[in-house]
Amino acid sequence: MGVLAARLGVEELSLRLSIDELSPHPTVEVLDAVIREYGVDPTWLLTGAYDSGSHRMAMETGDSRAILRDFMAMRPSPISEPPPEHFRASGQN
Repeated sequence: MGVLAARLGVEELSLRLSIDELSPHPTVEVLDAVIREYGVDPTWLLTGAYDSGSHRMAMETGDSRAILRDFMAMRPSPISEPPPEHFRASGQN
């Protein structure tokens, strides 16, 4: 893991957090490094849908952090669902 982190130029902890099998929390630092190192389209990396515009911009500027930040800012917040019946306080419906 340390060799890959060094190749990407990121902290090993950031890489571990980003690719954790049970609870991944990708950091902008790691996503940007993967995009730069492997020439990946930022939109595809985040959504699975290819976008030639974001790919071209990331490759031309060499910096995908603005694209990543914009995407993260536009993400819809998770929808809050009511807790299951057995977690509700008694008397609440």
